[in-house]
Amino acid sequence: GSDAEAARAEAEAILLRARKDAERMLGAASAQAQEATSHAEQLRSSTTAETSQARRQTAELNRAAEQRLQEAETRLRESRLEAEKVLAEAKDAAAKKLSSAESQNEQRTRTAKSEIARLVGEATKSAETLKEEAEQALADARAEAERLVAEAAEKARTAAAEDAAAQLAKA
Repeated sequence: GSDAEAARAEAEAILLRARKDAERMLGAASAQAQEATSHAEQLRSSTTAETSQARRQTAELNRAAEQRLQEAETRLRESRLEAEKVLAEAKDAAAKKLSSAESQNEQRTRTAKSEIARLVGEATKSAETLKEEAEQALADARAEAERLVAEAAEKARTAAAEDAAAQLAKA
């Protein structure tokens, strides 16, 4: 039996080594699984944070766009009032000139009338220009606001799509 003893001892040694290898491999696999789980968890929480950040940015962009629009509308109102005031003052000045001119001779009255017409024409043109500029400023602000809102919506959609992709990847 010493051959049998040696064979059994060798078999036990092989078995022990195999068991140790298996335990080591199991430990490594377990550590890898743990690492993958914690990585997935980290990814999910950072995706959630990015999504809420994108939502916050969207809200901020919307507020900024709204504010720009309101400022532009205020500027338009002020410009219109200014234009109307300029026009009213010009017409008033013209009426005064006319009444004083009419008390003088016919020739001077005709000259005054053409001068007044010119002044009123200039004032009207200047008032119209002011109005057009104000309306252009409002249109520009509206376009800018719409662009900001669209950009914010696109960011939110992208964040939501990434969030959905991350959820799918986890599933």
